[in-house]
Amino acid sequence: MVGEPTDEHNLIWSRLVQSHDEIVSKIRPGADTKDIYDDFLRQFEEWNYPAVDFVGHGLGLSLHEEPYIGRYARNILQAGMAMCVEPIMIKPDCFGFQLENEVLVTESGCKVISANKPYDKLFKIADR
Repeated sequence: MVGEPTDEHNLIWSRLVQSHDEIVSKIRPGADTKDIYDDFLRQFEEWNYPAVDFVGHGLGLSLHEEPYIGRYARNILQAGMAMCVEPIMIKPDCFGFQLENEVLVTESGCKVISANKPYDKLFKIADR
């Protein structure tokens, strides 16, 4: 965040954190990526936020690859998959927020492998 966040910024960020953490909690072997996305979509619709077409993707030889956690594909997750979870909220012509972490699907769920700092509060990088 550049400058002091407003109440609206803080509310949106807290909801994005909630969304991110709910997505992560559902990642495990046997989970269907479409079901995870549909849960995300229902939550964003309740908040009256625009939803992007995917909130996660596989990591491997390229930046964005299968399996996608998205609107269109059903993929069944397996242990050993590396994924990026990245819900995004964009307020057109104003601003956007994105929270991104990489996870590894484990035998019992998943492990976040990139969050080395707390992300529950907006990080201020400069004053205006």
